[in-house]
Amino acid sequence: MMRPAAPILVSWFKRSNLLVIPLLTLLAVSTVRAEQPAPWRGSKMLYRNAASAISFDKGADLTYNPYYAMTLQFSPRWWFGKYVGLSADADITREITEADDTTKAGEWWLGDVQAGVAVRAPTIPLVGIDTMAKVSAFAPTSKISRARTLILGLKPELMVSRTFPLLSGLTLAYVVQGTRFFHDYTTSQREVPLIPGCAAGLGGCDRFVNLGLRNPEWRLTNAVALSMDFFPWLGISADAAIVVDWLYAQEEVDPQVSFEPQEGTDQRYTMAYSVELYGKPMPSVGLALGVSTVNPQLKPDSTPREPFVNRYTTVYFDVRFHIDGFIAQLRNPGGQQ
Repeated sequence: MMRPAAPILVSWFKRSNLLVIPLLTLLAVSTVRAEQPAPWRGSKMLYRNAASAISFDKGADLTYNPYYAMTLQFSPRWWFGKYVGLSADADITREITEADDTTKAGEWWLGDVQAGVAVRAPTIPLVGIDTMAKVSAFAPTSKISRARTLILGLKPELMVSRTFPLLSGLTLAYVVQGTRFFHDYTTSQREVPLIPGCAAGLGGCDRFVNLGLRNPEWRLTNAVALSMDFFPWLGISADAAIVVDWLYAQEEVDPQVSFEPQEGTDQRYTMAYSVELYGKPMPSVGLALGVSTVNPQLKPDSTPREPFVNRYTTVYFDVRFHIDGFIAQLRNPGGQQ
């Protein structure tokens, strides 16, 4: 006597579900993993050639002092899924022209090493806004930071951005960043005291080691950025930032001594701008030609400094090696960009 088909199927499913369910689960996980972006996305190495704008004008200053330097920057990234990631940044620089701030010919300068944790939120529906919060710490591995007696720096930041479907993409972003500096001293120090054989650790020699330049305790940066991709492989970007430093408090001095300006000098104000034309001829290589300026708002005579183009302006050319694009090319040599 034949059994009904439905009970047979039910019986078969009960006996084989231990095999079917794991197979279905494995298929689903494999599909999700295939759709996940690479965890090392955003990792890159950068080779920069930079020259000061006044290097092209011998009459810009009273004395001609050109500047041309090369920089290597390493920026590894690792993301745990879509929303949490780790980052690190380190760079070394060598000035090709005659340097004013090194003690050896052809000396390489190490910058401050930085490491951070970033958390990215899901895109807000309807408005399409992306947000990312990041906290970074940097160590005083550069000579400048050691001269300022920096122990550690902490830098939280928040970025809000939105991309519009114009050409290949128009992105607007706003970044607010705070920095807390921890120093040994409230002022910068000399590596060698003015009096030979005088060491600050012996006591009574601090004034011969102190440079008098007050260190910042807090910093606040507000920046806006815009980037336009004309094609997937060509675009332009621009950004501007206002930086405010709050200095360590200083001791009260005799009011009869008038070596300081009348207005308070507990803050420093800095402006930063950059414009860049970038291209990506292949997934693993990017090129960029740009102009950047980071300058104090006021000149030594307290008059406003010219924005955008001044004695702090540099012209640079970058070659950027993208790790995720390189690995993608290795996995799919004949694939499309």
